[in-house]
Amino acid sequence: MRIDMTNKIVLREKYGHFIGGEWREPVNKQYFDEYNPSTGVKLASFARGDQEDVNLAVQSAKEGF
Repeated sequence: MRIDMTNKIVLREKYGHFIGGEWREPVNKQYFDEYNPSTGVKLASFARGDQEDVNLAVQSAKEGF
């Protein structure tokens, strides 16, 4: 087996919450950064959700049924 190291995964700079079939910015507009542990290079920023984001996701899920 040969592993091709030339292929790279391209990440977006920032990720929100995926609620109701769409990406949404967190209500509190807060994000946290995640880093590659072996290189220390920043991978992306991810939404830091709170209770309001959870409520939106739960409501969206209820509407889906």
